Amino acid sequence: MIKIVVCDDDLYVAEELASLCEKYIESNQLNAECVSTTDPTELFAMRPDILFLDIEMPEVDGIEVKNRLEQQGNGTFIIFVSSHPESMQEAFGKNVIGFLTKPVDEDQFELVLDKAVEFSGSSRIVTLEDGSVISSEKIVAIRVCGNYTDVYTTGGLVKNQRKTLKAWMDELEVAGFIRISDSYVVNCRWIAKFSNDGKKILVGDEAWLKVSERKRKECAEKYTAYCKKMARYL
Repeated sequence: MIKIVVCDDDLYVAEELASLCEKYIESNQLNAECVSTTDPTELFAMRPDILFLDIEMPEVDGIEVKNRLEQQGNGTFIIFVSSHPESMQEAFGKNVIGFLTKPVDEDQFELVLDKAVEFSGSSRIVTLEDGSVISSEKIVAIRVCGNYTDVYTTGGLVKNQRKTLKAWMDELEVAGFIRISDSYVVNCRWIAKFSNDGKKILVGDEAWLKVSERKRKECAEKYTAYCKKMARYL
């Protein structure tokens, strides 16, 4: 299920956008839910897939929220909403995929939400060893462990999968996964940044993983391509 969150300090605007989201979900028979909030500090625990975010807010503005979400590497697709188009120049980021100006035009709203849903829909349903399924967007990284692989997800560690890293890449490369070494496959959605020398990547907000020397150029190119794909502005 896609989780859509609307955050605007103006309750009327937040409710209006949430209503448009509900209308979109119903008319497109989308497997999604939408909630709204006027408090941007709630967003870090809510972990939305798609976020409509006001830029100008009194305590924590949208730019700061975007920066913190990117540092955490949580993969939220952000659509900025603003009454001041000139402020959007500061709002660029790898997961920012659209802008809307207030008052929001419904046709433009549908276009940008179409794009966000398309990106969210690039995930794959993955079947694990015990028969359970998980969306690929919830997989952070996969590591070789002896003759098995361990899967690090947003919900915790799933151990002893019989798929090889090659098999994982064959299945998940299209969903934005890259192989950084003989030991790890990583979901680009959860990469916060590369080290300055390109030898390591920060996954989430605390795990630094080594990029093998022979993979550095390829990883940098694939991650750049991923970021360019995400950086679509309307």
